[in-house]
Amino acid sequence: MTLTIRFSLLGILFVLLLLFAWACEDSNNNVITSNGPVTLTWFTPPQNLEATQLATFPVIAEISGVNAYDVDSVKAVITDASGGEVAQFQLYDDANAYERFDALEFCSAYSGDVVAHDGKFTRQINGQFAPQTGDYDFTLHAWWDNSTQEADPVTVTVAESVPPLLSDLFFPISLESGFDPIQINLKAIDPDTIFGDYVTDVFMKFYAPQGVQLDSFYLSSLGGDLYGTTLTPDINIGLVTDTYIFAFWAKDAFNNLSDSLGIQVPVENLAPLLDPPQFEPEVALPDTYMFVPITVPAWDDQTIADVDSVNMLSYKPDGTYANDGLPIPLNDNGEFGDLIAGDSLFTINAVLYDTSLTGPYIFTFWARDLAGNATEFIIDTLIVTDP
Repeated sequence: MTLTIRFSLLGILFVLLLLFAWACEDSNNNVITSNGPVTLTWFTPPQNLEATQLATFPVIAEISGVNAYDVDSVKAVITDASGGEVAQFQLYDDANAYERFDALEFCSAYSGDVVAHDGKFTRQINGQFAPQTGDYDFTLHAWWDNSTQEADPVTVTVAESVPPLLSDLFFPISLESGFDPIQINLKAIDPDTIFGDYVTDVFMKFYAPQGVQLDSFYLSSLGGDLYGTTLTPDINIGLVTDTYIFAFWAKDAFNNLSDSLGIQVPVENLAPLLDPPQFEPEVALPDTYMFVPITVPAWDDQTIADVDSVNMLSYKPDGTYANDGLPIPLNDNGEFGDLIAGDSLFTINAVLYDTSLTGPYIFTFWARDLAGNATEFIIDTLIVTDP
């Protein structure tokens, strides 16, 4: 009996140890583990920095081949052109969870890291470390398990850079419902003579009358100082007719942002249009039941994507409405009698039984777009006769 109990206790202990091992293994599912040679690289290297700018920008180092939990420290050392050390700072793999009190004016208090223990170490910095303008090398160092590794340096220029300038905006004075595609463009220049400073991005933001941002677009280089993009009528999808704001900015290689260049433009969105309904005008009652396909072509100036719904009412020969008088939706989704999704043909299969009423069925059709605009009603009649 004693021996049996001892084996039972040992068995329980073994099971507990096994469960503990499983739990530990599961808790480390997202941890970067050792799987080969250790490499240390810049995932997001430091960029050129404006000397007086206080905003910070993320730099990210990535270490692989070692368990992220085992990494003791990742540090960047900054040296000037003569090789003298100017500053150094820590990078963290902490999911931005902790405030860092290392008293570095050019570093963020929180790291800006996204996922803890994924092997990516982050810090946000600006150019305030530099005693003067010029080129500086950033060299990564990592320490783990009494080992260390160094990455090749990245050279960054710190300069007193001024923002880009925008001018000569070409934009239509209005965007009518269903307007023809039109190219918009403007000039963006960087007035600096600093080597490596140039316009990197030109973009547009699109705002509702209340100031809510609706969308944004990057403009492409058209050669020289000219940037542009093509506006198509689908930009009006879902918009009520009103005046909207289009604002433009440019950014340079030192992350300087230009002043905005904007324009207020009337935008028009008219209601959808319906073509005449398509169905057999007269049918006889079936022996049991039959489907009567009813199709209504619909279209919209802003493309079919702006059509929110197509509906109908059915007024029966006895003076009542089908579906308790509620709108009956037609479909353009490839289901419920519709053959092809997205072809602008909205369909429903009406069902007639041998017990259905004979006489005229008066159908009323209308459509509504995403902006709430409704078409005028179209009325048509189906005659049901005795067999």
